[in-house]
Amino acid sequence: MKRLLNIALLALLALFVSCAPSSKESYVQKFDEFMTKTAGLYTTCPSKQWIKIEKEFKKYSEEYLKLYEFDLTPEQRVAVQEYVAIFHGFQEFREFNGTKEGYIMAFDKLILEAGRTYDSCTEAEWKALEVKYQLYSDTYYQLFEKELTSGDKIRILGYQTKFVGYQSQRGAGDIIEGISSWFN
Repeated sequence: MKRLLNIALLALLALFVSCAPSSKESYVQKFDEFMTKTAGLYTTCPSKQWIKIEKEFKKYSEEYLKLYEFDLTPEQRVAVQEYVAIFHGFQEFREFNGTKEGYIMAFDKLILEAGRTYDSCTEAEWKALEVKYQLYSDTYYQLFEKELTSGDKIRILGYQTKFVGYQSQRGAGDIIEGISSWFN
């Protein structure tokens, strides 16, 4: 039954995304709808079907984006960047096989990446990290909350504290740049 449901959802998804969007508005709308459907599939979808979803994602994140990237409003551009970051979070979830241990290791990896790049990455790259952080901190945490030991929860709280510290340091750098620009 579950398999049939996945097949039906994927057939609907394939039918829905079979043609390129005709405008920047339809591109963003179709990308949003694709992501909404994908959000319901990424935890249960078999690998062969996930490969098809990844190919479709590549069309949205690369091929279709090239058609409209210079026409997108700043808000649309941010939405597309968030979709890309969320999809990468879905991929990471599949890579850690939806296990508590995999979740903790992947969260650790994300925090290490944030610590390594918070002071040198672009706004878009940082926004992508923030979106992934929200997935790990909220969505995935809720999925595994019942399995987490008190030690696991303390470890995750440490990750959250580190990330907020990186956000603060990044924000402080912006404030310092703003103040120093007054004197130049």
